[in-house]
Amino acid sequence: MFLYWQQHAQDFLEHLRDFRKLSESTITAYGKDIECLGLFLVAALPPHSDWSDVTPDLLEKFVRQLKDKNSSDTSLYRRVTSVRAFFRWLLVNGQVRIDPSKGLKVPRKSNGRQPIILSEAQIEQMFRFLSRAATPRAFRDYVILRLLYETGIRTAEALSLRLSDVNLQARSLRYVTPRGKHRELPISEDLSGAMSHYLCEIRPRLTESRDDVELVFIGPGASRIPRHAIWQLVRYVGSITGVSDEMTVSVLRNSRIAHLLNQGLDARLVQEWFGHAYVRTTLNYHNLSTSQRS
Repeated sequence: MFLYWQQHAQDFLEHLRDFRKLSESTITAYGKDIECLGLFLVAALPPHSDWSDVTPDLLEKFVRQLKDKNSSDTSLYRRVTSVRAFFRWLLVNGQVRIDPSKGLKVPRKSNGRQPIILSEAQIEQMFRFLSRAATPRAFRDYVILRLLYETGIRTAEALSLRLSDVNLQARSLRYVTPRGKHRELPISEDLSGAMSHYLCEIRPRLTESRDDVELVFIGPGASRIPRHAIWQLVRYVGSITGVSDEMTVSVLRNSRIAHLLNQGLDARLVQEWFGHAYVRTTLNYHNLSTSQRS
């Protein structure tokens, strides 16, 4: 089975490279995790086995073996993430009829102080407060907060966006990271609609119809919005809506990461999306409980 397994693993990594456009470091990490699984299966199954012989119980045994080797919770979850992604690919490509990894879970332990995580309902409560306000500035602020939450870009990156960076037809935007990397991110239909309304109806009133202003988000007199104004805005909205008196832009970002992971999105996709150098940073947010104030 070993050569047979290796060929499918190589095809899977090529899929990650060519179709999902993941970085080489992420693909290498996937490769190591799938190799670990492959070596386990070679030892556990008869020589002429195929993927249909892999059962949920066998994968649970694989996880237990990793635990017995004192693998960290982060390593365990990362490997399970890789195994799930691999078997989803095998299923789509007709190599298995049933995905044996579908119910595979790894319990997580609390490790130190956890960041504040809001529920999706609390996030929407903040959005509703701003979107229902009657002033152009309030709607602009709503779009900024929704952008920060949905995309995970940082305050400085959002405030540096130019009109040419936003493609509403393709529902995407591009920006430059603090390290000088150019990145492109998709935006949701809701955010695209809000940005369209802001750019077509609200922004011209803030710029007084000037044509020489390139920034997407602008302040009074078409001035640049300072970062601290957004920090103050986030804290104010969190407090006035009763969501949290400790609101920061980081809380929005952390909440988005936790929501995506808990919805089942591949941890390495989230890692790439939010620009984490290591997947273990992303995995710290897995299954975090919503913070509740007493």
